Order: sequence, then C-alpha cells, then structure tokens
Amino acid sequence: MISNIEIIFGLANRIKKYGIAKKIASPEKISLDQIFKLGIDGIDGAENYGWHHEDLKIINKFGNKSNFTKIELINNEKLNHDEIIKKYNLDFKYKFLNGILMHDRLSKKSISLYRKILLPLSKIFNIKIGISIYTQEDIKKIEENNLKIDILQLPMNINCNIDASSLVKKGCSVYARSIFLQGIFFSNSNLNLTNKVKKNLSYQTKYLNQLAKSNNMDLGQYLFSESIHLCNKRNYKGIVINTSNINRLSKYLDNHKNLISNKGHNDLTYPIADKYLADPRQWKI
Repeated sequence: MISNIEIIFGLANRIKKYGIAKKIASPEKISLDQIFKLGIDGIDGAENYGWHHEDLKIINKFGNKSNFTKIELINNEKLNHDEIIKKYNLDFKYKFLNGILMHDRLSKKSISLYRKILLPLSKIFNIKIGISIYTQEDIKKIEENNLKIDILQLPMNINCNIDASSLVKKGCSVYARSIFLQGIFFSNSNLNLTNKVKKNLSYQTKYLNQLAKSNNMDLGQYLFSESIHLCNKRNYKGIVINTSNINRLSKYLDNHKNLISNKGHNDLTYPIADKYLADPRQWKI
C-alpha cells in the first residue's frame, strides 16, 4: 500500500499475450512470490485470461490480499450456479478471492444476468461483487438500475476521466486501471490508427513526457505517481498495474512521491482527450 492506496497487480498476460507489446509475463519471468514481497496488496485476474497454476499456488499461500477475478456473464447465461462454480473452480478460489466483477459491457441483458448470477454467488461465498466499466454512461446505468455494487474498476488516464464520486459516497470501493493505457505511450507501432488519432496520440505523448521531465521522472513513474495522487484525491481504494519487468515495478514502488507541480491541474480533463484511444476494445491489435 502506498499513501493509503492499494496496489493491485494485473494478471492479464500471465498465459496469453496482452496489450500493445503483446508480451507474456509468465511466472518464470516474474513470479508472484517476488511481486508480493515488494509489498503488492493483491492481484486482479479474469477467467477469460486464464490462471497459471503456479500463480494459484502462491496466491493461496499468501492469502489475506485484495484479490479479484472477472467473469463474462453472457457467455454463461445458460449455466446454473453449480455449473458456474464448477467451471471456474470457484469453490477453491473463493478462499483467497475478495471479489468477483462482471466482465461484460453494460446492457439490459448483462444487468439482468448480474442480478441472476453474481448476486447469489456473493451470498453463497460471502464475497464482494462489482463491475468493470469503461465509460461515464456505465455509471449512469448502474445508478438508474439501482445495482448493488461493492467494487468498481474504471479506466483512469489522459483519455478517460470518469466521475465515480456518487458510488464512492455510497461506500463502493473504486479501483483505477489502465493507467498506462496498455502501454500505448511507450509503443504503438502495431496499431492501425487514423491520421487524426495518430496526431492526438503524438501530442499526448509529448505532453506527458514534458510533465514527467518537469517532475524529474520517467514517463512510467510519472503516470504511476499521478495515479496514486488522483486516487487519494478522489477517495479511491487502489490502482491496478501490470508489467512484465520486476525491476520496473520495484522502481515505481520505491521511487513514488506525491506530485507537487501537478496538484493544481484539473484532474486529467485535457482538451486533447481522444474517444477512440479511451477505449482499447476498439483498437485493432
């Protein structure tokens, strides 16, 4: 935990290639044993990404962490609770999981399945439930449908500035993710972008690098530290971070400092935000 903010390690690329770089951070390269010893507060997995058996052993050994998984409900709409528990081995995982999030786009169908599947699972395992969202419209849908939300994951970066204050006031634990936007500011050569988006991305990258330099940080360190600062300001619970480099992760944790020159700006609401870049589901990679 840094400045009262939980640091959660994302497991998206433990088995499958993920993000712009298309790299796998296998347990042989970066073990959860090493990660937890750095002071990481938990992990964030997803059933469609898969779980490495070595990770499961270590997670179960450490226990008492903020560990989450995500399930795509629409793909499981024909299954009953016992079948879902068996399919995802939840009768084992619940021992170390703190929460399960819906991994579907918010729609009438997914909201119905959230109530049908996740609400009962929360009672069966006495576990928190929530949703992983992408847009401000998703917050509106959650409130309009009066959904029970214990935990929420949302993107927080130069292109995405979602206001979740209404849910925070209700006691929802909010975790920021996509703080590096899948590494797009470090490498984007394999993205099929329009000229307009390329121009916006180039401007954003230069702008962020200038801010990092003015704070005597590299870009990754700046984005990490700014995220810690903003989570504190917004009363969020934590951030989800992913990397395939243990030394880089250690550097972020060891060298973090609250930003001074950045405290006065208007929390990531920049005129250069790009709607296409804000949602990686649209990217052709």
